Amino acid sequence: MPVVRARKWVCVASSLPILAGIPAATTHNPYFAVILISIAVWGYASWSTMGLTFPSDLFPQDVVATVTGVSGLGAGLAGAAYTLLVGWLVDKFSYFPAFFLAGTVPLLATVCVLAIIRAPQHARVEQAVR
Repeated sequence: MPVVRARKWVCVASSLPILAGIPAATTHNPYFAVILISIAVWGYASWSTMGLTFPSDLFPQDVVATVTGVSGLGAGLAGAAYTLLVGWLVDKFSYFPAFFLAGTVPLLATVCVLAIIRAPQHARVEQAVR
């Protein structure tokens, strides 16, 4: 399915600007830090747009809402855990480990997307019929 392939490559391209957030933790220039963080957030926004549309491409229409809801629950729980982790990291070390995790975890997610997500079987059959 060309749509799934295109979305996967947008995730790859979007994960690269996210890395700009890592040096933001070490720069002493606040304007440069804001620029780097803005680039990283742009990458996050682009990546999350693709991540949120995958369920509609990969699952039958009658379960898309359930899949989206379950993934939203997981994202909420992970966000709560990450908030606690960031507080602990900043207290014990500095902002750098938090920014490093925020910059590298999306790379891991992108690797998972490339390794795990395949076009659904029903989409391949529909494409072969056309």
